[in-house]
Amino acid sequence: MLESLREASATLPSSTGNGDANPDLRAAPGGGASLANYDDLIRLIESTIDGDWLINGGTSTIVPYRNGVRISTEGLIERIGPVEHDAAIAKAKRIGRMRWDALGDWQKPSDLRWVSLHEVDRLVDSLRKKGRLGKLELELLGGIVRIDYLAWDSDSNEWLIGGPAGSLVPNVDGELVHEQLRLPPVLLEDLITIAPHVLSGGGEFGCSIDPDTKRLQQAYEYAMQPGAQRSLQRTPDRWIENWRKLLGEQNTTIVGLPADSPTAFALLKADVEMKMMGLGLEPLPPTLRSYWHETEFLQSRSPNGLVRWWYTLHTNKIPYDSQQAVYKISVQNVKVLSESQFINEQGDRVVSNLPDIAADAFATHFTKKHEEIQRHSVVQARLRHILDLAVVMELIRNEMMKERGAPFLCLHDLAIQPHMPRTPLRIQSIASTHQAKDGTRYAVVSGGVAIRTLGLAKRLSLGTNLQAVTVERNLNSKSPFWREDIGSNR
Repeated sequence: MLESLREASATLPSSTGNGDANPDLRAAPGGGASLANYDDLIRLIESTIDGDWLINGGTSTIVPYRNGVRISTEGLIERIGPVEHDAAIAKAKRIGRMRWDALGDWQKPSDLRWVSLHEVDRLVDSLRKKGRLGKLELELLGGIVRIDYLAWDSDSNEWLIGGPAGSLVPNVDGELVHEQLRLPPVLLEDLITIAPHVLSGGGEFGCSIDPDTKRLQQAYEYAMQPGAQRSLQRTPDRWIENWRKLLGEQNTTIVGLPADSPTAFALLKADVEMKMMGLGLEPLPPTLRSYWHETEFLQSRSPNGLVRWWYTLHTNKIPYDSQQAVYKISVQNVKVLSESQFINEQGDRVVSNLPDIAADAFATHFTKKHEEIQRHSVVQARLRHILDLAVVMELIRNEMMKERGAPFLCLHDLAIQPHMPRTPLRIQSIASTHQAKDGTRYAVVSGGVAIRTLGLAKRLSLGTNLQAVTVERNLNSKSPFWREDIGSNR
């Protein structure tokens, strides 16, 4: 399903039956449109190449389930089985050999492309009023794969984001990524989710993944029983299975954003993946150690077996040119924090006075290596895009108070935030055991994403070499919302 614009307003008319909509589109509940099935998607791309691209789970993948994850009808985030996933990847390869450079000018490689947020705003507003869907070029924001700059064009009184763009190809998992940088494009659906929240002064947003208190207490009591370690040594598989059943499912909570928005789901997926990596349940880059490997490397035993990791905004300075209003968006806006917890007599999780050195080390190294991790994980790269968009929109909000930038038509409107057919509510507990020389340990992980953009102006610092950043319009561009930097490699 296309998640941006679709169901952005319950009053949107259907895009079918008006004579000028794509005939391959089907009416969708609440307005907008959807593809009947995955084969329709393949036929649509193969036949029209640059048509409206409607995708189940997002706008930058050619497999039916993004990252092998879906939401059940009961709201449970679950992984699809290997058979389904392999079949999806096989189908993706059918169009993986297409001439992706034939999609349009926006696919041409560019070191620096500018996307006008005001032009995007006008297009989205027009499409919303007509009940139409955007082209792939708009859904992928001109193919930008990283936000390097935010700039104000004084001549047109509009704000632009700039970064490398084009050269998108499907990776082995069917996700569109930059051929060299291996980064996915910045998505319109994330922009129209984050922008209204920040521009309206919405404050903090994010997500939380937490164990059920009663189940967690039962699981801990089970693990603390006399003879539990001996039982674990004798029949580890059966013991672990019983332990997992006691843990049950963890609850997911969304803060600040619509719980059924694709952006909120992306935050949850990134959070889950980070925790799975931490416990060695997902592959890690060779230069990063899991929590268990950190415990061995540091010879540090977990004091309580309950770890909390969560994402937040990094506190790096933001270089800017005050006269030209050009900002350099940091390569590191993502930060992971850590704390050790324990369960008190009332069964509540409280912060421990004893640090978990291994958990802290994983959080520190994950933060330092996040730029490298993004090249291996589309999920982590999208998280970076979302946080960058939040930073950008907060800077724009502050500058608009100085009357820099024309008012937006709809980017400030919460009604444009997109929605998915299902809302994620729960996930299987993120927990693992590890066989160590001094006995088997266990860990249960909670946490989430906590992003607060208010006060970003305090991080501004005068930058150097930003005078060379230009935003002149390339008159050869056929697109109304993106511009090519004249000095860019094209």
